[in-house]
Amino acid sequence: LLKRRTLQSTIIGVLPRLRQDEELISQTGTAALVVQITGISSNGEQSYSLLLTGLCRFRVDSIEQEHPYCITKITQLDRLPFVKENGSQEIDQDLANVVDSFRTSTKEFIDMLSQLGTAYPIIAKLKNMVNSLPAERLPDLIASVTKLSFDEKLQILNAVEVGDRFKKTLPLLLKQIEGLKLLQKHGSSGTNSVVIPKSKVQPLMTPTRTRDLNDFNDEPEDEVAELQQKINNANLPPPALKAAKTELKRLKKMPPQLPDYSVTRNYLEWMVDLPWNKSTQDKLDINKAKIDLDEDHFGMKELKKRVLEYLAVRQLRNDLKGPILCFVGPPGVGKTSVGRSIAKTLGREFLRQNFSWRRTYIGSMPGRIIQGLKNIGVNNPVFLLDEVDKMSKGIHGDPAAALLEVLDPEQNNTFTDHYLNVPFDLSQQHGLRNDQLDIPSSTIKVIVSRYTREAGVRSLERKLGAICRAAAIKIAERSIDNSNDESKEKNKDSKVIQRNDKLNPITVDESALKEILGPHLYEHEVSQRLTSPGIAVGLAWTAMGGEILFVEASKMAGDGKLKLTGHLGDVMRESAYLALTWLKSHADQCGLSKTDSESISKLDIHIHFPAGAVEKDGPSAGVTITTVLVSLFSAKCVRSDTAMTGEITLRGLVLP
Repeated sequence: LLKRRTLQSTIIGVLPRLRQDEELISQTGTAALVVQITGISSNGEQSYSLLLTGLCRFRVDSIEQEHPYCITKITQLDRLPFVKENGSQEIDQDLANVVDSFRTSTKEFIDMLSQLGTAYPIIAKLKNMVNSLPAERLPDLIASVTKLSFDEKLQILNAVEVGDRFKKTLPLLLKQIEGLKLLQKHGSSGTNSVVIPKSKVQPLMTPTRTRDLNDFNDEPEDEVAELQQKINNANLPPPALKAAKTELKRLKKMPPQLPDYSVTRNYLEWMVDLPWNKSTQDKLDINKAKIDLDEDHFGMKELKKRVLEYLAVRQLRNDLKGPILCFVGPPGVGKTSVGRSIAKTLGREFLRQNFSWRRTYIGSMPGRIIQGLKNIGVNNPVFLLDEVDKMSKGIHGDPAAALLEVLDPEQNNTFTDHYLNVPFDLSQQHGLRNDQLDIPSSTIKVIVSRYTREAGVRSLERKLGAICRAAAIKIAERSIDNSNDESKEKNKDSKVIQRNDKLNPITVDESALKEILGPHLYEHEVSQRLTSPGIAVGLAWTAMGGEILFVEASKMAGDGKLKLTGHLGDVMRESAYLALTWLKSHADQCGLSKTDSESISKLDIHIHFPAGAVEKDGPSAGVTITTVLVSLFSAKCVRSDTAMTGEITLRGLVLP
């Protein structure tokens, strides 16, 4: 049942026996429709409660399978004896008298329950069922809502004939009524200590705790009293206390078989477990906050300034409500770690909440990662994620987001499966000491510029991880060689030569990078490409955070035409014509001679934007195009360490 996604049309057989490993007490059982499965965790053990709707009786003919669950061949026993095939009804007069007497006694039973203070919703539902069910179903209904002994219920179950069922159930119903009358009589006489024999009356649906099949001999704990004690000790605020007491009052009157019972109990457990009045004491020091943010994050001046402003206001006013800080940016730029730094500065606990829905349908199970770890039995296996390319985004979410949490070193040490809803450490460590590996800052710069191109630092972290793993191989090989040398020296001179890795750390230079990481992934040709006039560097926005864009221009004999190539949009073309017009009207301000100024109108000009397969548009290339034209006609090179962006106007103003 737990492996099913839905319980629709799920029918099971229910048979009575005392314990899981004992023989069946009766060969008569009940076919039932599964309505709901409720999981209950108690003292680290998981048990389940099933809500069923009975359909009919059956007899077991033979048992075909016993493990992992029982499969039998059966014969259906229940029929509708009052209805013939043509739809007409026929009933024996003696049986009709018994049915009428049973209905009368049932109504009396329900009225007495109402007088004794049974909850109105239960009474109303019971009356509705009595009035709507066929007559042959009444004995089963009464047997289910009264706490009969096991043997008495077994007698009714084995009563296949309807008449026999009524005759066996009616005396039990009358006994219940007599017991309720006795209870009502003693309750109204003012006597406080009245003991009613169990043979006279048994209360309706006494709430009991759901237990495992092997726990029949254990007395159940009083859940309601336990919840009452927790509510009293939880120090709830008045509105929450009022709501909790109201729900507890409902729970006391509610039979545990109702689906709302477990819902209400779980609600109350959540209420008492929440930290309503438990807070950590802030230890805010604005100077320490500056140090923490600078140590944890490089750059990001504007973000750190805004965080410090927020913390400074909190330091001045402890009762500040809001604002709420929202960090926006590509993956890996430091949003999560900034939040962790704020928590560390304030001395508060840090909670990272992933906004995904937890699976709550019937048959829900942990995800593939947790299932695999459970099956393999250890927490550090070689875990192959195969056929990742077959995954696709759908109604259940984006698998890329889930894989990010699995593979990202910043997150996978607290990987949270949405079924377990508790963190599990998936991280791996390289195991190097600081004194075993030396990566100079010049090497870091080469890694950043030639091997990574991203807005954040996760690719950089992966490259550094590759370097650490390569270094680990070298250190391990060196340790083996040292051990062999020591063994030889010991055999030769009976002396052990001690070698210390601290004296010889592995230094990673640029040549070692090519051996470990391979050829450069990104080549930066800015200085080489800007060695002649008519070339400048612009800035372009991309989803990865942006990149530089070269603009090239050349001139040739002609009649003053302007040619543009590079898959440009209309706005960028207009920027080029605007730049040429401004240059013609301000040639003297750009240091051009009169001859150069006159030649602009006599020469054809070709402006090209490389990467012609990529469509380009927007006004922000205006200042770059203007610079290219000035460089071309003045025969001066543009600085190789400067890139520019901005829209120009006809008067030469550069707009932001």
